[in-house]
Amino acid sequence: LLAWSCASPPPVETVKYLIRVDRGNCMFHTLDVEDIGPYNEEEDYWPVKVRMKGACDGGMRTVKIDQTEVFLFYEEGKEYWRFRQ
Repeated sequence: LLAWSCASPPPVETVKYLIRVDRGNCMFHTLDVEDIGPYNEEEDYWPVKVRMKGACDGGMRTVKIDQTEVFLFYEEGKEYWRFRQ
């Protein structure tokens, strides 16, 4: 298995799509990529800061959200992106 570095950060639309899929119980009014940090060669990821506004289905009630989180995006093959927190 060869290690390689990812030359380009994840596309903004890919970031938004993957977060929407992962948070399927949420309806986002806005989903903004605020910053994409420098590539971390040691751990092979791009840190992406995302602001999320909207509402999530909490089962018994709907919960409003307005939060900023950092997601770690990494490529698992040519143009196949995944993330972790």
